[in-house]
Amino acid sequence: MASCIGMDSRQRGWVGRSLGRGRFVDTGGVSVHVDAASFRGMTLWSVVLIVGGLAALVYGSLDLFAPATTTRWQVRSTARAGKLNKAVGRGFQHALKIDPEGEAWTEPSVLPRVRLIGAVLALIGAALVGLGAALWQ
Repeated sequence: MASCIGMDSRQRGWVGRSLGRGRFVDTGGVSVHVDAASFRGMTLWSVVLIVGGLAALVYGSLDLFAPATTTRWQVRSTARAGKLNKAVGRGFQHALKIDPEGEAWTEPSVLPRVRLIGAVLALIGAALVGLGAALWQ
């Protein structure tokens, strides 16, 4: 049973969760049985990473390409938020030196900071999507 590059088509490897609980097998060309629970766990984490990464990638791209719009959304949502969310929103506004009473989306000093946050968020999102895709197998 040789393939076109001269390799044996049988699969050899360690089957099991760890060295103590698994065993080395030679499958003789038959596919190796994968533990269903560990496969579901990896698939679930892959989906979570991909979905979270896509969300970060989309919102980071919005920050990168439309910083005035996302700044307007942030100021508006902070104004309507409850006590805890308002405190967190005001913290971001303070860190970005945004005037919550003014029109922050027209200030030229705010837009580069929002673009930088968007670039970082988009890179993190792309990394999460890549990691999720690598774990998917």
